[in-house]
Amino acid sequence: MADERPFPLPLPWSWRRISLRRLEVDDLAAFQAYRRDPEVARYQGWKIVDDDAARAFLAEMRTAPMFLRDKWFQLGIALRETQELIGDVGVCVDGERSSAEIGFTVNPRFQGQGLASEAIQEITSRTMQFGAVDKVVARPDARNERSIRLLERIGFEPEGEATFQDEDGEQREIIYARIRPRQKKPARRR
Repeated sequence: MADERPFPLPLPWSWRRISLRRLEVDDLAAFQAYRRDPEVARYQGWKIVDDDAARAFLAEMRTAPMFLRDKWFQLGIALRETQELIGDVGVCVDGERSSAEIGFTVNPRFQGQGLASEAIQEITSRTMQFGAVDKVVARPDARNERSIRLLERIGFEPEGEATFQDEDGEQREIIYARIRPRQKKPARRR
């Protein structure tokens, strides 16, 4: 594999009501508010951590390179007007650069308002653009009906299922994907 050098990307990326931006250590209280919520954590692959571990994670993500192969990076989802952190989204481009996986978490106070839809549409578009992939994959827990509805609403389609064992027993994820639309070739002029 060739040496990859990250290229600087201007952040934040703002859309209608949200911005995707770097996580900051100052986000600790907001980050822990939703990450410590047992209802939020139950569908996630991460575990609830103490403030020191969360602070270290935020510091790492503040400068983590984006769109490197097989390396996860996490961005904050913030309200555009205030930059208040309301969630986060992780991205990992696969080693072949054929696809990228995303995962997302949103504070329950901000769920059901379309903010997560905006954020996931934006990160999907940016991942296809800057990550140079043709497919973005999400793997929600099969019990996470809200995330499943969100993915389907914004154009992700089911591709299959995966099961795995963890300390809570067998878990099932539904694999969703969104494929980059094919560019139509321009019509020949006569």
